[in-house]
Amino acid sequence: MARGLPTALVTWPTFAALDVFVVLAVFPSASVTRLLLYRLLGEVILLWLYLLARREQTSAELLDAAHVFAVWSTGGLISVMALEFGDLTWNYMHGLSIVMLVDATILPTHFSRSLRMTIPVALSFPIIMGAGASLDPALAAQWTSPRSLVIFACNYIFVLATAILVSAASHGLWSARQQVYEARKLGRYRLVAPVGRGGQNEVWLAWDESLRRDVALKLLRSESKSEGDVRSFEREARATSRLTSPHTIRIFDFGASSDGIFYIAMEHLAGADLATLVRDHGPMPPARVVHFARQACLSLAEAHDAGVIHRDIKPHNLYITRVGDEQDVLKVLDFGIAKQVSLEGDASMTDVGVIKGTPTYMSPEMISAGAVDARSDIYSLGVTLYYLLTGVAPFDGRSFGKLVYSHLTMPPIPPSLRAPWPLSSELEEVVMRCLAKRPGDRYQSARELLAALDACEPAPAWTPDDARSFWTARAAMPRAEPPPPDPGPTVRLRPEKAVPVA
Repeated sequence: MARGLPTALVTWPTFAALDVFVVLAVFPSASVTRLLLYRLLGEVILLWLYLLARREQTSAELLDAAHVFAVWSTGGLISVMALEFGDLTWNYMHGLSIVMLVDATILPTHFSRSLRMTIPVALSFPIIMGAGASLDPALAAQWTSPRSLVIFACNYIFVLATAILVSAASHGLWSARQQVYEARKLGRYRLVAPVGRGGQNEVWLAWDESLRRDVALKLLRSESKSEGDVRSFEREARATSRLTSPHTIRIFDFGASSDGIFYIAMEHLAGADLATLVRDHGPMPPARVVHFARQACLSLAEAHDAGVIHRDIKPHNLYITRVGDEQDVLKVLDFGIAKQVSLEGDASMTDVGVIKGTPTYMSPEMISAGAVDARSDIYSLGVTLYYLLTGVAPFDGRSFGKLVYSHLTMPPIPPSLRAPWPLSSELEEVVMRCLAKRPGDRYQSARELLAALDACEPAPAWTPDDARSFWTARAAMPRAEPPPPDPGPTVRLRPEKAVPVA
């Protein structure tokens, strides 16, 4: 609907020129002002429908009702405009055929449903003209004139025929799309609905026909598929599949379809990422932040032990879901730019001249294209904790250059000065140490950070009852606007030379 409605938004006002021409050439007594107001009203209705269709959070029921209202009202407006000319035989009734054709093109549907859309549009002309006859004696006379009725019937039969033919064509197109949709399979997975889209990947809700369960299927888009992208995609699958922490997204399968589409099958999660929760509810209580931070540390500890550095820890990649009866379970997602490092060496690596990650959450050593190890994830997690406590990132991202400079040289404002909740000095010290510029000044492992969090856990702690109360209240909230764009897409930069870390 969002893709097709621009056609209607252009088509509808274009006919305003015809309205003016008809008034000037044939019906000088008609009101140009009223006709243009009718056109404007129709454009507003179509624009409203378009904006609803663009919103990801619009419910199917609301969008369906708005669609019906828009089609019926624009058809009714055309009949009202024909009433302005006071002529039962006037050819404006064929404008109803255009409304039906455009709607069938935008949103093909089942024959019976299409008829329910088109028949009321087609009937609007005789109903409105009949109602107008009670106010206009000249129009009432046309209803009793054999000649006028014959001309009206000859024209109107084409409107009714269009309604039936359009419904049949709409059904044919809908049926063809259904067959293509149902045939979209990757191995044993049948695609159900798109869930999200990233820089190079798409995520779909899919049905595993072998195990009969929902999965999240991450696809490597064909237009962005290079040898390096495929290797990175495969590395994500292999790295994540070896991790067994309950706080790491589970990988079920990795493969490629016969036509070369690579996919990763993952567990399907219901809930929200931390960025969405902060957007909808504001900064979090310190106890809840510590609750989430501990779970992230458990996931990262296992990954780091396996030699896997995530390199893109941020609120968007920390997902909160329900497992059994337990709420507020955190899952670390998207190991798409993770690196496997040697366990025999010092567990560090360097991509010479290449920076990968999200700028707002990058560690100084990632920005300077230096050696990156587990302590880089500690820094990114520190930025995330700062954001959860305050609702803002520690450094201003309005300018990329300023953001990079801040990460490399500027000390962050203490979170206690920005947080709306009282923040203990112990928790603030934990966050500030995570944000140290030099890796050696940070916590040296996720387990060390976990121990520090345990030592400063606020009282009272975040409890399962707190979590249940939160999600119950969230379920009762009206649907929110779609989330803002990621605070900075994963980027790959090639600086001319490394920037020294302050």
